[in-house]
Amino acid sequence: MALNVRMSDVVPEDRTAEPDYKPLNPWAIAALVTGFFSVLTFAHYVFWVIPGIGLLCAVIAMRQINRDPTYWAGQWLAKLGVSLSIGIGIAGLTATVMGWLLLQRDARATAEVFVGLLRAGEVERAFWLTVPPQWRREFDAATHGMDAKEAFRRFLAGGGGLFLGDRPRPDIRFEEIEEYGSDGERDYAFIRYKITGEDVDTYALIHVATLNDQETGRKEWYVEQMLTDYEPHSRKIPTAGHRH
Repeated sequence: MALNVRMSDVVPEDRTAEPDYKPLNPWAIAALVTGFFSVLTFAHYVFWVIPGIGLLCAVIAMRQINRDPTYWAGQWLAKLGVSLSIGIGIAGLTATVMGWLLLQRDARATAEVFVGLLRAGEVERAFWLTVPPQWRREFDAATHGMDAKEAFRRFLAGGGGLFLGDRPRPDIRFEEIEEYGSDGERDYAFIRYKITGEDVDTYALIHVATLNDQETGRKEWYVEQMLTDYEPHSRKIPTAGHRH
């Protein structure tokens, strides 16, 4: 006697009958994996998009699961993915924002020490802040004397000379941090100051940056360069002309 068994008698034609095994929703799995990868937000701001992707995956997963709960499993994965994306994402964003705020604070503090020395007429000490910290400790007058003199001459020509001598020194006031950031190895900032006096009315751009100290392993700030005759927001180095 031949068996006449239809496939529909073995496998339900629709999903109204609850199967013995519910497959995990792939969007829920993606939400969980993306939630874990949200930790990359601590590394770089470009990864801030990852928590958003995780939330999107979780929303899609929960909609599909709620629409067909007898077939799909994995709602707890989607909820865990939401928690990871939100929690780690907020923590990474907070850490990044705090890092930028601290960078601006330290950069501004370095520039203010430098400017304070210029206001006081201590031009040589201000110039010393333009020398990277480790090089200051390794300085040898016999070996580096001529190089230091040439660097000091360029420093005076670049604007330091405005604060040298017995004449009334011009005033120099903070205006704005035009740009700041990190290139992975160094933090940096470009800070604009206004210089005014009897015969001077110009802007100065002070470029501060960090270097890793090989002895201490810490980042130390120094003044990399000061440019006068600066046009605000131009980031162009003046090549000719007079201060006015």
